[in-house]
Amino acid sequence: MQVAVLFGGGIVETALWLRGVTCTACARRIEGAVRALAGVQRVRVHVALERVIVEHAPDVRADDLVAVVTSLGYTVLSPAGAVPRVRSSVGRLVVSAVCVVPTMVAMFVAPLHGIMHPLVQFGLATIMQTWVAAPLYDRAWRAVRQRTISMEVLIVFATTCVYVASVWAWVNGLHVYFETSAALVGFVTFGSWIEQRMKRIATSSLTDMLLLHTRTVSIERDGSTYVVPIAAIKTGDEMTVQPGSWIPADGTIVAGHTHIDESMRTGESVPHMRTVGDAVYAASMNTGGTIRIRADADGSDTAVVRMLRIAEQATRAPAHKMADRIAAVFVPLVLVLACGTGVYWAWVSDASTAMMHALAVLVMACPCALGLAIPLTLSVAQGKAVRQGIVFHDPIALEALARVDVVVLDKTGTMTLDSCTFVDVRFLREDIVDEQTFWALVAAAEHGAVHGVGIALGQEASRRTPLRLDAPPMTHPGLGVAARIDRWDVRIGAWRWLAPEMPLPTPEWDDAGYTVVGIAIDGCVVAVCALELTVRPEAVDVVRALQDLNLRVHMCTGDRMHAASSTAARLGIAHVDAEVLPEEKRAIIQEMRHHGHTVAMVGDGLNDAPALAAADVGVCVASANDVSKAAAHVTLLRTDVRALVDAVVLARQTRIHVRVSVVWAILYNVCGLPLAMAGVLTPMTAGGAMVLSSLSVVAYSMVLHVRGLRTPFRASKG
Repeated sequence: MQVAVLFGGGIVETALWLRGVTCTACARRIEGAVRALAGVQRVRVHVALERVIVEHAPDVRADDLVAVVTSLGYTVLSPAGAVPRVRSSVGRLVVSAVCVVPTMVAMFVAPLHGIMHPLVQFGLATIMQTWVAAPLYDRAWRAVRQRTISMEVLIVFATTCVYVASVWAWVNGLHVYFETSAALVGFVTFGSWIEQRMKRIATSSLTDMLLLHTRTVSIERDGSTYVVPIAAIKTGDEMTVQPGSWIPADGTIVAGHTHIDESMRTGESVPHMRTVGDAVYAASMNTGGTIRIRADADGSDTAVVRMLRIAEQATRAPAHKMADRIAAVFVPLVLVLACGTGVYWAWVSDASTAMMHALAVLVMACPCALGLAIPLTLSVAQGKAVRQGIVFHDPIALEALARVDVVVLDKTGTMTLDSCTFVDVRFLREDIVDEQTFWALVAAAEHGAVHGVGIALGQEASRRTPLRLDAPPMTHPGLGVAARIDRWDVRIGAWRWLAPEMPLPTPEWDDAGYTVVGIAIDGCVVAVCALELTVRPEAVDVVRALQDLNLRVHMCTGDRMHAASSTAARLGIAHVDAEVLPEEKRAIIQEMRHHGHTVAMVGDGLNDAPALAAADVGVCVASANDVSKAAAHVTLLRTDVRALVDAVVLARQTRIHVRVSVVWAILYNVCGLPLAMAGVLTPMTAGGAMVLSSLSVVAYSMVLHVRGLRTPFRASKG
């Protein structure tokens, strides 16, 4: 169990690891019961990880949540017990094999027919029905108490009927079916064991990162040493990280130097050199020497924890909701079909035959594959995305990105590096202030700038004058900055903002593709500066890869047309919208959507936030500010924008896997039910088919887990 303060206003988040969550019906039961508690605001159940996250008021105790969940029949685990939980069913699996194999051999091997005494069959079947099937009975009973009909209810009902009927037949000297009930329980037990192992592998990326957060670490606080959970680390705590150990919290190196592998957080596999003063992040691996770090954030609020909170969002995708609706309607329908089958065969044959065929219908129709297909596939996709340095804020974004046909790219900071190179300055008025004061005003106005242009101007200004002035600048998104410095009003930004009625005095800079910035003092433009943006080295490959994926690529920027066109030409982009304000960017996105396009907007700056929010999918790059990250639907954690292509390819692969899994699950039931109703399938063969159906869904999700991302530029290199 984990508890962490998550939001302001006293809202607390409690996360519980569970055992026994098998499908979306379990999730609905847990969500409904926990949400009924006073003070609970939101409940999210992650089926594939068997994990529930509850946001609640501080007066709701974690013990209250545990009590509600356990009252439903689920087991609450400690985080340390979350991984080896698959082993707990090994004993039942071995006993199952010992009991089932002899009965099956005696049934299918002709010379051995009748060799096994009914008393032995009764003993083996009783062990299977009472001990091996105990987890099935437990889950079935909890479903009945919640007034729902789950897969386990159908299985338990069918096997119990076969077992009881066999006991009755044995007492009356008739043919028994003990091997059928035993084999059905054995099939389900074996299938559950395989399914859990495969789910563990498929969701290992998310689970491993979540469990990192539950480990303990030795810290130094106020001169004393403590061993605390990572979630209890406080800002300012210091800790020593040995080679081969995980970085426990976001912090700064205060002693030592090493190489850090950040692949779990960003997807980049090459370790980077880090020394005193460098930032390090939780979930990174120390692959070099011993270092000492000081925590810059609480253990419950690291970058990786925030990323995992996003990745665990339980907003259900459209396909997921569709599967829930089908499963909810399907079970009652099956009960009607089973009753009808029993009545028909009782009329045309005898009661024993009618019972066997009706039970076969019940077993065949268990909707476990349908209930597992969507959540498991989405969990695998999110785990794979995390390994690639991509965070989908919502499963809906994962589906929408697969449908995107237009990608709109911002220029500055997205397809270019954050850094700019100062090229030249031309003074237009020298009677307003002297040159030293001019540069001092520029340095003050750009102090603390986060935009590449502002940083370059500030650095050049600081280099040219020793004078230092101080002032709080005000940013105007998409235009520039303004500040009141001493007795001067200073504005630095786009020419159209400073002097919209005047022609640019340096058209040759514009023709060369430079970014031209004006500086106005007291309402008079006194100088213009030329800066050159550096195109990201991977940007050309990214644009080509997007086009190879049949996506139309646009560039939309607030920069001047000549500069934007020059950069677009270097990247191979034919469609350019330049000199647009943030509201105009949003209008362009909305116009594209109005014409039927599914649009992805990729940006990083404050001026991109409206467009990111307006797009079908807003994608922010690693360098984006907090406002853009809040507006976006996908965050790229890697420093190169190749992650954008990986995200598109992964989304398309996931869409294919979701569709195939759902179609297979539905076809399995549609094709199997008539065979069971017609008497072709026995309860035992129906049970085997049901298990194979679930395993096929899990196995197909494993294909997504291990399958490489065949992006166009990677394929060309191979």
